[in-house]
Amino acid sequence: MKHERGTLGYFQELFELAPAAYIVTDGHLVIDNANSAAVKLLRKPLDELVGKPLLKFVEPGERTVFRTMVTESLIANRQLVQPLSLEPVPGGVEEVLYSACVEHDAKGNVSAIYWLFIQGFEGGQGDLL
Repeated sequence: MKHERGTLGYFQELFELAPAAYIVTDGHLVIDNANSAAVKLLRKPLDELVGKPLLKFVEPGERTVFRTMVTESLIANRQLVQPLSLEPVPGGVEEVLYSACVEHDAKGNVSAIYWLFIQGFEGGQGDLL
């Protein structure tokens, strides 16, 4: 369905059809929404992703470092761009490059974190940027 440019439907369609995986979490890293590329990456239907912690899909050996980096970035209010190993199913590791940015509410609390996950990159973050 084609929506008029600038409408909510237009942007929802862009979100859904994007080739990269987009995930929206709350400030506690609980998944609120994901596009079809994220559903494919994490190998779960959307209704099984919503309400789950994003950390559940991070390779167990990287969870502590990932959480620390995210927390430090939230405190410093800076955008992240880092490599990460996701493990959507046991033994099924996916190497991705991720970026995240934060949205704050009127009181300054984190209201949402917007995540972009890119698969199939070679090398480190400098190769993409």
